[in-house]
Amino acid sequence: MDDVFKEIATLIAEVGRCYRRGRRYRDIAALCEQRYLAGALEIGSSIRQRARGGSLDAGATVSTVDSLRDLLAGCEAAIAAVHASDIYRRTVAAWEGGRCADVAVAAPSIFASVEPYPDCPTLYHSIAITSRRGGGDHFISPSACADALTELSCSGIVPSSTPPELGADERIRAVLLSEDFEVAESPIALAIEPSALDVPICRIGPAGDGLIYTARLSVPFRVCFAEVVADEWWALQPDAYDNYVDRLVTELAARGLPTRGTRRSPAERGARRG
Repeated sequence: MDDVFKEIATLIAEVGRCYRRGRRYRDIAALCEQRYLAGALEIGSSIRQRARGGSLDAGATVSTVDSLRDLLAGCEAAIAAVHASDIYRRTVAAWEGGRCADVAVAAPSIFASVEPYPDCPTLYHSIAITSRRGGGDHFISPSACADALTELSCSGIVPSSTPPELGADERIRAVLLSEDFEVAESPIALAIEPSALDVPICRIGPAGDGLIYTARLSVPFRVCFAEVVADEWWALQPDAYDNYVDRLVTELAARGLPTRGTRRSPAERGARRG
């Protein structure tokens, strides 16, 4: 019986993963939630109740496995139908052909919650500065950060290797940009003005990330910095973040990369902390 329970748990998880893929698509989002996800959750709840009550027998578990397999197959078939549709196939061809405007026009009809965003504000691309190497340094050096930003200015921003939960998938990919720098995971970001973009902008509505349907976003930007950071690593040394940014600004200036706004002087920052 334990093996059957494991299979049931695995199938419920697989239906959940399939639902998360299917909910991206406008035409089947409600179906995936109301039929496939809700069905799997109801089966899981029923199985737990019957197991606790001692009324679960071999016949019931076999029936449960069959029902979950049907739900999974139905969800996969719904996704396959979207992928086989004319609009989806045309849009994939447009994305692969670099026709960003055509993709942006079609995307709201394909993806759930996506809408045109013609009047968007400044957008931000967060820059990770946490070091992935071993050793004592928690952050990459200002010089290494400046090198990475220089590379971005030359090669452009590419979509994440993992598709977002909404707005894109493995074949129609998008660069995600935030309109709220305050919620970014990193205190350093690229500020991008919509007027500098020559492609249409969409967003995950009504107030989500901006979406640029392109394989590589090459656009002018300015590097911006949060005035206050909450990261505990910075908190251990109150001056560490300001010193890091000061050094980074110097490195960026040496490479000809612009920054956004004016940093307070060390004296002004000392007065602020005092």
